[in-house]
Order: sequence, then structure tokens, then C-alpha cells
Amino acid sequence: MKEPINLVNPDMYHSGDIEIIAHIRGKNEFYKLSPALSHITWSGDIKSPSRTLEFEFLKGVADERVREIGLVVGSTVCMYEDDKELFRGTVTDISRDTNNNELKVTAHDIGYILGKDDVSFNFVNTTACDIAKAVLKGSKGQMQLTYGKLAVAGTKITKMFVGVSRYDAIMSAYTAHSKADKSHKKYMIEVDLDKINVIEKGIVKLKIMFEEMVNIESANYKESIENMVNSVLVVDEKGNIIKQKTSKDFGKVFKTVTKVIEQRKDKTVTDDEINKEFKSVERTCNLSGYGNTSCKAGYKVQVKDNHTGLVGEFYIDKDKHTWSGGVYNIDLDLNFDNIMDEKDAGKDEQKETSTSNSVSTMGTDWGHGVTADMINKVLKGKLAGRGAEYIKWGNAYKVNPLLIALIQRKETGTNFNSRLARECNNFGGITADPLYKKKSGRFVIYPSIEVGVERHFRLVSVKYLHDWGKRSIDAIMAVYAPVSDGNNTSGYIAEMKSWYQQFSGRVWNNSLLGTGVANEQEAHNNITVYSSTNSGNGSLSWNGIQFENPRQMRIVQFAYSMIGKGRYTWGGHGSPYRSDCSGFVHFCYASAGINIGWTTADQRYNGRQIPLNQIKPGDFVVMSSAASGSGRHVVLYVGNGQIIHNGGPSGAPITKRSLYTTGWYTVRRCW
Repeated sequence: MKEPINLVNPDMYHSGDIEIIAHIRGKNEFYKLSPALSHITWSGDIKSPSRTLEFEFLKGVADERVREIGLVVGSTVCMYEDDKELFRGTVTDISRDTNNNELKVTAHDIGYILGKDDVSFNFVNTTACDIAKAVLKGSKGQMQLTYGKLAVAGTKITKMFVGVSRYDAIMSAYTAHSKADKSHKKYMIEVDLDKINVIEKGIVKLKIMFEEMVNIESANYKESIENMVNSVLVVDEKGNIIKQKTSKDFGKVFKTVTKVIEQRKDKTVTDDEINKEFKSVERTCNLSGYGNTSCKAGYKVQVKDNHTGLVGEFYIDKDKHTWSGGVYNIDLDLNFDNIMDEKDAGKDEQKETSTSNSVSTMGTDWGHGVTADMINKVLKGKLAGRGAEYIKWGNAYKVNPLLIALIQRKETGTNFNSRLARECNNFGGITADPLYKKKSGRFVIYPSIEVGVERHFRLVSVKYLHDWGKRSIDAIMAVYAPVSDGNNTSGYIAEMKSWYQQFSGRVWNNSLLGTGVANEQEAHNNITVYSSTNSGNGSLSWNGIQFENPRQMRIVQFAYSMIGKGRYTWGGHGSPYRSDCSGFVHFCYASAGINIGWTTADQRYNGRQIPLNQIKPGDFVVMSSAASGSGRHVVLYVGNGQIIHNGGPSGAPITKRSLYTTGWYTVRRCW
């Protein structure tokens, strides 16, 4: 026979009166729902930014009545305990089951937005606390979230977050601080009604205690070595051992359980990556019983259950409070260790990738993560909007394109409107050029903007980097703007570095400079050369698709990388993750250094027209569309009768489907 529960201090082991109130928007009316509910659960998890409220209506409550009061997805619901508000959230799901006549409602608090809403930020030497403030504030057009307490975290972090959820961005910043700081404190997000808090985890100790024969109904403790890994081998591509590391559990259980990691030529396996592979003895524990609503994920609680061996302080990983049939109970997942939901989203920097002669240098990013949009924020006047062109020439001449743009900014002024820029297309203050002899005073006159831009890339790449071996911005500027000519060279250098951080979000270091090329012919080969190793006829092949050159392949690869991502945003040009149909195709081409314009109005006349029966991967089709505000839609052809497009509606991701046309159309080729 089961022993009776000893209700010592019974006031500590019960909840107060629970009331669920719905706020019907538009009507500004409030309804108390508790008398009509059969089941309520309120739960939280240290790996979720939001708490969840679920409730079910009594079977006698007609669905029509629920509809009548206006309880719909988007309604606000609150939960009170003895007049104290514990939860405020938005209804996200309403489900109806005809088999058992159930009507179930699910709501999440404001933390739900953190896990769903993506951001795009560059942070340089910024604390986790300040990163959290910026992410919660959001970018232009995003919902601004109110914050309360943000745990102090002084470690300076450099991260680029593109298409990363707000939650992952904040937790990545605090994870980086936790690992770098000597105290290794743990952090979590907690919602206080309408405020977001970032708190130190595991420091709040609950007054309540769970004890056998008192308020524990059942408890479970399990140890397992099913997933144990206690040795890691790092090998090269031929299987040769590079290094081996064993964990503290080595030899305790089994002799060896080994994980093998292959190290690529272009990337060294770090100790952090090795340590992540280790798996120790897994210990899981949970209990059910009688507590109160103070028992929430992230807090510490004392447990004493001699039968399972759960004795001491434990950390709550998950909590679930249930009210059903007049009975309240609680389920807790417990942990021996104080852990946090560690995240490593975003990029510290975009590394160069070296390849064999099977791909051109257009596959290498000589801007180290610099984008056309970053450069477009610098360029003004005649050069406005030419960021993609700078990316192209940067990759061709193997030099950082943003640095070139910043030198031009210094030479021509913030608005790029000096006389040399306006009248001579000379944006770099060039005084000698072997191909162009016409001058205005001391300075070369170039016949077009395009030529002027490329010749400046050539000067820095061929002369300064390759011929003269200048491998730092200081060495380049000492010759480019020498003190002997009356220049403030040190001030020039400081300004370049300051601007680079301002526009790229990264601190300048000379490894970002580039290597240069021997001549302009090599640079042009870098744009047009393609592999002769992928097939006998000298064509490129990827994913079963044949290509004529690397730019064409890059366009299609970028499009494939975006399938299922992004949110259709009318007029969106800031990021491929928030773009419209023409913005998406623009970003595909920009990835290959080609500027086709931002709108279908530009794109329909760009490049050359191709008959539909001669369409090739990388071509795009502009067509009429009654669903578009512009009356036009554009799709990217990717081969095998398929297209990838950003077709909407608002908020929808980028998709792949069969090629189609509507009304009038034009096929364009710009690669």
C-alpha cells in the first residue's frame, strides 16, 4: 500500500486561485475563462526564450460561444494567481478535435518573438549587454522589444549576425562572454510580462523543498553511457593521425569509445571543436509532485529522495505546472550541473577558401566578408550603387574592395565630387598609367567610370602589392600619400582604419589587405577562366548542372543556398533574407560580382535577350504579374526546367519550382 502523503507546511505546496483572462482586441473586452476550462498547463524551458500557456475548454462549452466572444489567434491572454499576474501572452494556436469534442488554446509570451524574428547586425568590440540592447531594439521596420534587467557582461565581442534569430544572437553573445570570463557564469533569458530580461542563471534558490513522503509523488534518476565518447582522433584527408585527445572519463567505462574528425586542408580543427565531441556519462532526473508557481526553469531547488539518490541542490531545466479537475501538480526536469543554452551563431569573419585549378579565384572572397551593400554605403556621386562592381574587381585583382573605396573617399571627398572624379573619372588620384596618356595637369583622364574604377584596382594590386611588395596599409600609404608631398600620412592611415571599422564592422588588420596579381591579364583571367578538370570539354559541373563559367555557377549556387530561407519583403534591398523578387535575383548576381540593378524595371533591359528555348542556368525571366504592385515578377532559371524565386506572399520564404511564364516575358543573360 502506498504511504500517505505527509502534508507538512501545506501552504507551501499549493497554488493560489488561478484565473485565465482573455483580452479581445478591437472590442476592448475582457473575459474570465477559468470557469469554462477543464485543463491548464503553464511551462518553461531553459532552452526556450518564452513560456507557454495551454488550456482546454470543458466539453460542454460550444465552439460557437468561443468564436462569439472573439477568442482567435492573436488574442491576448493573461494568467493570474491570487490577483498577481504571472503570464501575459498571445494566442498562437487554436485546435479543435471532433473525435473528443476538445477545443485547445496555446499562447506564448513576448519571448516567442525572439525565437522567430531574424536580425542582421555587425558588432565589433561590443559587450554582450550592448549587443542584447541593439538586438532587442531591432533594425528598421522591426518590432522594438522592451528590456528590463540585462546581466553585466564586459567581454568585448566581434560578431556578424545575418539571418540569425534574436534569441540566438543574444545567447551567442552571452555564451562567448561566459567562456571568456574567468567566472564562467551562466545566463538565460527570462520574460517578465512585457519585458525581456537576461539574467544570471542558477543563482536564485527557491524556498520550497521537494522531499519524499512530503511532496514528491514520483521521482526518476537514470545514468547512461549509450552516447559516451571519451577519445577523439583528428586525421587528415588520407587518414593519417594529426592529434589525439582523451577525456577525464577515459578508461573508466569501456576502454575507448572514439570519435574521428577529418581535418580539411583549409581549416584546422580547434580544441573547442574537439571538446564538443566528448560525451560523458549522461545523467537525467525528474520528479512530479506538489509545489508552487515559483518553481521555474533556471532556478535552484533542494531535493531529498533517498530511494533514487536525488539528494542536494539541483537546477531546474524544465518546469510544467498543471491544473486539472481541481488538482494542481508540477513536473520538473532537473540537472546536477548549472548549464546554459550555449549558442554559436553568426560569424567572427569570413575566411578565404583556397581551391585547386578547378575553380577560379572568383570563388575566393578577397573582401573577407565585405558585401556590396557595405561598399554602397561608402560610394556617392558617380560611383553610387556600384558596390557589386567593386566586389568583382576586388576578387579579380585579389585586393580588399572596401579599402579601394575608402582610398577613393579620401582622394575625392566624402561625396566623391572632386574635380578629378567629376571630369576625369580619376577616383584614386592616379598620376601615371601605361595605357592612358591623356592628362589634366598631373592627373590621368579616364574615358569612363568603369575604366577609372578598374585602373585604380590595378594600381594598388599590381604595383603596390605585387611589384613593390607592400603588405600593410601603413607601407602602402607611406608611398601613396608620402609626407614629402605635404601629406599627414599618419592621419591618413588612422582615418582609413577608422572608416574600415565603421563601414565593415571589423577592426582592420593587414591580413585583410590581399596579395595582388602580376598584371591586368591575370585579373581578367580570374573573372573568365573556368575549370578544365571537371569534364573533358572544359565545362563546370555542380549539382548535376553544367556551367560555362564560374560566375554563372556562383549565381546558381547562391540561389540554391537561399531555398527555404528569407522572408518576402516588398522593396527589400538590405539583405537577401529580407528581399522581394528583384532584390533576390540582384543578390544572386551580386554574389558573382555582377550588378543587374535592384528593380524589375532595370533588370528587364539588362544584359541581352535570349529566346526561351535557349535559356540556361543563371538566366532570369522578367514577366508580367497581376499579383505584383509593379505589374512585374522576376525568377531565376537554375537548370533542369526549374526556377528559384522570391514569390511571396509577404513573409514567405524563397522557393524552387518548375519554370513558368505569365503574359509577356523576356529572358535576360548577364553572366
